[in-house]
Amino acid sequence: PLVLLGIAAGLACATKLSGAFAAAAVLLVWALATARRSGWDVSWRRALVVLPSVLVLGGIWPLKSWWLTGNPVYPLFFGRFGGPDWSAELSAQHAAWQRSMGMGHEPLDYLLLPWRLIVHGGNGYQNFDGRLHLVWLVALPVIALGALRSPRVRRLLVISLLIFVPWALTSQQLRLLIPCLALLSWATAESVRGALTLSTTTSGARRRALHSAVALGCLLLLATAWFESRQYLRQTPSLLGRLLELGYDANDAVIHPIYRAVDELPPSARLLLLNTNHGFFLERPYLADSFFEASQIHHLLAPAEDAPAALVRLQRRGISHVLLQNRDIGMAYPPALVELLQSRQWSRVIYESPDGLYVLLELARVGARPGS
Repeated sequence: PLVLLGIAAGLACATKLSGAFAAAAVLLVWALATARRSGWDVSWRRALVVLPSVLVLGGIWPLKSWWLTGNPVYPLFFGRFGGPDWSAELSAQHAAWQRSMGMGHEPLDYLLLPWRLIVHGGNGYQNFDGRLHLVWLVALPVIALGALRSPRVRRLLVISLLIFVPWALTSQQLRLLIPCLALLSWATAESVRGALTLSTTTSGARRRALHSAVALGCLLLLATAWFESRQYLRQTPSLLGRLLELGYDANDAVIHPIYRAVDELPPSARLLLLNTNHGFFLERPYLADSFFEASQIHHLLAPAEDAPAALVRLQRRGISHVLLQNRDIGMAYPPALVELLQSRQWSRVIYESPDGLYVLLELARVGARPGS
């Protein structure tokens, strides 16, 4: 179990930088609980079993990032570590974007954050870019009551709080709170189990009341699950039939035709992605913005005065083609880049997807006659 704990914590760190908060919270609470039960000597000895897996698995990504960029947490802490294709200006833009998420960062906002997160979540970063179900308004008080009697529930609650606090102070994106939701779900189940166990030692009337409350809660959860998923359950038979009909062609059916067009390019082709950073289906080198709100592409091409200058800067990076998604994401790309894409002297359209969503352009070669 100790090795598995270390592997799980290490994988959490390697999955995302914010995973380090979850891993640290779990390990801290585990170490304190072990020390309380068996003493600090036992806790330290067990920690020596856990930490190697954490360091090996959790250190893979920082080491790779340091090797490639010189910054183990690239692009964070640029002022301390530096890193390519980044700047102090981009750091400021990225920090401002992070601070803009959620519904405020004043003391009152933090006090109201749990309520707002459950009741006002929705699309857009101003609403945490995600939605929690109102059932959490019931689950959280259940957890609080369970924590009064159960040490396990208290530990789960403390770990959740240790994850929640740095989340609230940094990027308030709901998807980054998923580890906390898993722990709170576990705490809810433990609290309900504790209530049922308690009922065996109480009087008949109180026992019946507890059983009735638990049964009602389970029925409400089942009804909620059915109500929320009914449209997907209705679609399941037709989707399953379609999947069986497609067989091995199902993979091709969900891949946009633009990626098949990209696959037909020469092996040496290198792409610049604009208005998208979805390189999941690309099996060749490409450049794309990590964050549109702190655009590295804008930073790269901002010094270019005209289309030829932008072309030179791109081709110095080996870019030969541009994959453009026709959607407005609010990006104000440099005028030189816009000119480059619109001028048939310096770029030409070689494929446009049937739905008009994507355009694939080939850039002119530096030194070649414009339009050739």
